[in-house]
Amino acid sequence: AGMSETDPAEPRVLRVLIADDDFGSRQLLSRLLNQFTRAQICEARDGREAVEQFRLCSPDITFLDIDMPERDGLDV
Repeated sequence: AGMSETDPAEPRVLRVLIADDDFGSRQLLSRLLNQFTRAQICEARDGREAVEQFRLCSPDITFLDIDMPERDGLDV
C-alpha cells in the first residue's frame, strides 16, 4: 500500500490569522497562542492586509479587530 502524505495520528497544525492595527494587541495574542498551542500564526496590520493574508494563509480561525484602517473588520 502507498504511504499517505499525512499521518492520521499526527494532528494537523492549526492556522490562525490575527488582524489588528494595534501592534501590542497582535503581539500579546501571538505570544499567548505560541505559549499554549502549536498554531501557525499569520498577522495583518489593517483590513486590506487581512484580506490578503486570509487568502495566503487559509486560516482555520481569525481574530479580527473591528476598528482598523483601510478596511474595517466588518467590511473584511
